[in-house]
Amino acid sequence: MLKRRGETETPIAAAYRLLAQGRAEPAAAAFGRLLAADGRDVEARNGLALALSQLGRHEAALEAIRAATAAVPGTPLLLVNQGNIE
Repeated sequence: MLKRRGETETPIAAAYRLLAQGRAEPAAAAFGRLLAADGRDVEARNGLALALSQLGRHEAALEAIRAATAAVPGTPLLLVNQGNIE
């Protein structure tokens, strides 16, 4: 998606952009900052799980994705990501 002049990227979009660029360490830090601001942010917790998984931090990734799926049970994307991490 192209940004128009004057538009800014949301913090969650910036974190997912870092993840998509293969920059898992700064992505994990960005998702962590989002969770520090709002520990109930399921989208940030999902992103953190994906970043941790890319970094090889399997147990931490499982903890994050399980917390996300517990917060919003039955969400297809979260269940798929949990399956991929497990």
